[in-house]
Amino acid sequence: MSLDNFEKAKSLFDEGIEYSKQSNYILAEKKFLDSLNLLPERLSIVGNLFTIYFNTNKNLQLKNLLSKYEKFSNEKEIIYGRAINLYFEKQYSDSIKLCKKLIKIEEIQEFILDLLAFNYQNLKEEISNDAYLLVVNARGLEDTFDDKLVFESTLIHTKVKDDDLENEIQEMIDVFNSDNVPESNKLCKNCAYARQRSVIDKL
Repeated sequence: MSLDNFEKAKSLFDEGIEYSKQSNYILAEKKFLDSLNLLPERLSIVGNLFTIYFNTNKNLQLKNLLSKYEKFSNEKEIIYGRAINLYFEKQYSDSIKLCKKLIKIEEIQEFILDLLAFNYQNLKEEISNDAYLLVVNARGLEDTFDDKLVFESTLIHTKVKDDDLENEIQEMIDVFNSDNVPESNKLCKNCAYARQRSVIDKL
């Protein structure tokens, strides 16, 4: 892997993250796939694709991606993908078991909380929209080490996104079926092209 390809893959990955934050899942998926073509064993890209497929209800694409990474079955990203796949297959209790293994991993805690909420709702269990994460870290404030670490804990409150998925999918369908042009977005390449074309046409 050349340094040039690595930097290109990283740039594509960063673009995918930005599109994801904007809920532009179509372009996010494309950027992540392009990045993965350059860095096929970078599991962080795979994990983000799993999230995209969860948010867009793309069960088949998720299954295909999981099958390509069977040799990494014990890695957190692949376990995460399996948890989503079990949710899609309506094996909610099994999905919950995997989620509980992953909930301690800080970078995916919010996604896991959302997935847990969907699983419990499908089991017809009443759940609160309030969730709490217990974070424990070494303080690192002491002047000397003295053969001991002093830890402190923080309880973080967050809201579970228990209804965004269906709403976002419906919003996407409504846009596709509408005769109205959606509002411009600075992350949309088609919008950028249209803006530049309008500038040239005025010359």
